[in-house]
Amino acid sequence: MEKELSRIRKAVENMHQLMETLVALQKDNHQCCRAVDLPVAQTTAQQMMADRLAEIAANTKPLMASPLLVQRKIYKQETIKLLGISERTYDRHKAKGLLKPHGIGQDFYYPEDLEKAMEESRKKGRV
Repeated sequence: MEKELSRIRKAVENMHQLMETLVALQKDNHQCCRAVDLPVAQTTAQQMMADRLAEIAANTKPLMASPLLVQRKIYKQETIKLLGISERTYDRHKAKGLLKPHGIGQDFYYPEDLEKAMEESRKKGRV
């Protein structure tokens, strides 16, 4: 899963760099086109494309810092091991609301979700 997230993060970074490059090239070409007086419709279309590429580049940048791509996910079995508890205790904690997993179908946590539970496990000498 970590490798998949790393590949997705790299793909988004590459896509963002590509979009920035395309925006720069489009702006350069647009200026060249004006110099040779291409028809207005063509320069308008090029301007619209440059604007659209700039918008795409701006929208891909926040994806690179998305918590879903950056943060580490801790799944059920690792959580049980980290907290030093049994699977049954895990299920009880989840039912009581002491553990609040993310995800549908497969429980996972972000490290900050488990801080309180880790402290409790330390106090009880489990970890």
